[in-house]
Amino acid sequence: MSNKENNIKDVTQEAERYHEQLSSEMRSWLRDKRGLSDAVIYCFKLGSNGKALTIPISNKEGKYIFFKFRKDPNDNSDKSKYWYTSGAGAELYGWEHINEPKPLVVICEGELMRIRQERK
Repeated sequence: MSNKENNIKDVTQEAERYHEQLSSEMRSWLRDKRGLSDAVIYCFKLGSNGKALTIPISNKEGKYIFFKFRKDPNDNSDKSKYWYTSGAGAELYGWEHINEPKPLVVICEGELMRIRQERK
């Protein structure tokens, strides 16, 4: 195992906590504006840290290792719409499908679009 792999932080507990903190307003936005059901929101552990939507990102072993954040839809500031946990590396969002025999690969604009396609 490389040094990089040894230093990976497991953020599963944070993901569960953020998911539990997801406000009804943010949940409504995900349902009404992004087309995601409560089951999909639960499955992908979408949550909130109080300032932004949290999207947990897993590695190919399925361990949540960092977050992508999406600015609250009611935040009209000039700050970036999306950002990552500081120090996060690059991961393919959807590793769990790559191990399937003859996987169908679909390139999406971002994580929320991938989640929306997943539900179909």
